Amino acid sequence: MSRSSIFSFSTLQGFPKPSLPAVLSILFLIIASQLLRQQGNVFDPVPETRREFFNAQPHLNYDAFMPRPKVLIIGSSRLIFMKHKPIMEATNLPINDIQIMAWAGSSFYDAERYLNRYPDLLSQCEYIVLDMIPMKLFTTVAFPEDDSGVLRHMDWDQIPLLSTPEYQLKAYADHVIPFVSGRHRVDDWLRLNSLITSTPQERLELYRTGASKPKIPRIKNVDPEKLQFYIDAVLESQFPDTPLLSIQDDALQRIVKMLPVQSKLILIQPPFREDATKLIQEEDSYSSSNRRFRKYIDQFQSEKVQIVWPEDFGDIEFNEFDFSRDGAHMTAEGLGKVSTFIGQLLAEIKGK
Repeated sequence: MSRSSIFSFSTLQGFPKPSLPAVLSILFLIIASQLLRQQGNVFDPVPETRREFFNAQPHLNYDAFMPRPKVLIIGSSRLIFMKHKPIMEATNLPINDIQIMAWAGSSFYDAERYLNRYPDLLSQCEYIVLDMIPMKLFTTVAFPEDDSGVLRHMDWDQIPLLSTPEYQLKAYADHVIPFVSGRHRVDDWLRLNSLITSTPQERLELYRTGASKPKIPRIKNVDPEKLQFYIDAVLESQFPDTPLLSIQDDALQRIVKMLPVQSKLILIQPPFREDATKLIQEEDSYSSSNRRFRKYIDQFQSEKVQIVWPEDFGDIEFNEFDFSRDGAHMTAEGLGKVSTFIGQLLAEIKGK
């Protein structure tokens, strides 16, 4: 008697052919993702990480504040409290002609993508001031190459510049279907209609008050004996003795090439507190990073590019009250002096 079985096995004779509905669905997703990528900030996901939140700010502020500046200052956390008034007084420019965009962790890549995304920012711009530190050029944890904010604004021709094949593959895949850079939470989709119909100012406020906005820890009541710890922590971050990132090198070169005829680029490194400066000059890894960075930056000196190092601040004197505890970030008073210097420099260049 033959036995029957409830199980039936067959050998797969080849890769299954995709059905027409499956192919059409994939094509729809690809086309939809590319269209959404072209629509600007309205369809950007609400930031979930600290870096995403910081990097969303300049793009949201671009929508909210429309005047096209004659002086554009793009900086990192070292310039966040930069003051308009000293620049206005030195250059006789109204406040709408001076735009300061500074956010924590910004790099050359972030600045170039910002300018590339909004080329009309440069339409009337005479001076672009860009602060510089080695972390903007070298490999650092502050710039994860597969971060959603990095991938979101990347062009196809920048993908081969990523440092590993894994990063490149992820970026290519994300460009087809943005599973990283365009990932939305359910509540993002639910309020998408309100974002589309909102004004730029309302949209900025929606993002600022989002539930996912990270809390930025602040250091209070630091024991003087622990001061060295905070100095070392920030210098390790800002002066990494690591390999150059090709995508950052390419970004700075792109910024120089995109300068309009009437524009001049000023690369500036504000001073550090005296004890931090001593470490930068004498500690092996910091000094190595600093030397390599200076050698790289100095090659850009030209009629269109002016370079300002800490020792170029001349008669402007800085004291300990001009800096925060870490010796690198400045207080409002210190950045007031930096603003005064920039104003005087712009007035001097304009008078030549």
